[in-house]
Amino acid sequence: MNLAISALPWAPGDRVVTSSHEHPGALGPLWALRDRLGIEIEVVDIGDGGDADAVVAGFARALERPARALVVSHVLWTTGAVLPLARLGALARDAGAVTVIDGAQSAGAIPVNLEDLGVDAYAVPGQKWLLGPEGMGALWVRRDLAEALTPATASPGWRGASAGWRCTSACRGPTSAPRVSRSGRSTASPRSPACAWCRPGLPSARW
Repeated sequence: MNLAISALPWAPGDRVVTSSHEHPGALGPLWALRDRLGIEIEVVDIGDGGDADAVVAGFARALERPARALVVSHVLWTTGAVLPLARLGALARDAGAVTVIDGAQSAGAIPVNLEDLGVDAYAVPGQKWLLGPEGMGALWVRRDLAEALTPATASPGWRGASAGWRCTSACRGPTSAPRVSRSGRSTASPRSPACAWCRPGLPSARW
């Protein structure tokens, strides 16, 4: 979430629209932008998030004023409600706002098709419902948006440069763990403190 939010071309006085149920992982970078640049954060009260029409109506009202971004969760960490992202994405596009989605409680728990959702950026951690190692995650960004943005921070791998050390086992974990889960085998080993992904011969590791 930090990478996606911080890469947007914020300017003093910009607005961002979010919900009353967002995790500090999404709110933190917004608070930092508010303190640094004076952006306006509008929090939409969506109740428990379970009424899709009410959710869409609330965000539609908020997006009547110009906004740089709409930052919301796919599945609320507070109530478990699944927000109507395809409808919200269409609203944001019509309003000229970028959609940045927190997928922490959705990826691995419910089917996710990013093309169907029509959002601009979707961030997921590896250790939650994907059952991967701590400290890993993924950020998907619509290609034309990704090519237009400059990240606030960059690693040696940005723009094709490559140098340094990689923890290959940690990178494989978030992609292998869902296959293990779907196979019906125990999902305890990928999250064991012994770092099962580094253990040779682990039966549940397939890549």
